[in-house]
Amino acid sequence: NLSLDEQQKYAFVFAGRVSADIRNVFYKTIDNLEGNVTVVIKDEFCTYDFIDALCRAATAILMPYYVTDRSSGRLGYASYYGIPVIAPSDGLIGTLVNTYKLGVTIKDITSDNIRNACEIVCKMHFKVDNRYYLDNSLEAFQTQIQDSL
Repeated sequence: NLSLDEQQKYAFVFAGRVSADIRNVFYKTIDNLEGNVTVVIKDEFCTYDFIDALCRAATAILMPYYVTDRSSGRLGYASYYGIPVIAPSDGLIGTLVNTYKLGVTIKDITSDNIRNACEIVCKMHFKVDNRYYLDNSLEAFQTQIQDSL
């Protein structure tokens, strides 16, 4: 759903193993993409060095999760590297992103909502202030989980 101008602005990197239960759909979807958008796939275990390099180059981390009642290591990466996430607004993930100002949340995971969030992140030159999330204590994290239940 990206315009030609948007296709030239964005590159999407899918890093990590594609699980067997979605492999066929994932690759068929990628194969059906039309236009000039850059898509890079690293379908394998990713080392910390690779993740480090990827995070240093990224403008945002996309988290199109449908299951939102648990946390994600991507939030830690986003906070550590000071880059925003684009994540669902509900569940524990939405609560953590909004509480610690880790990025932009969207109500529904749709291509239009993801595109709009990408535009917001790019226009705002959004930077994450990592002091709040990274300096969190175990007790504060446990309280956050309890409060979200």
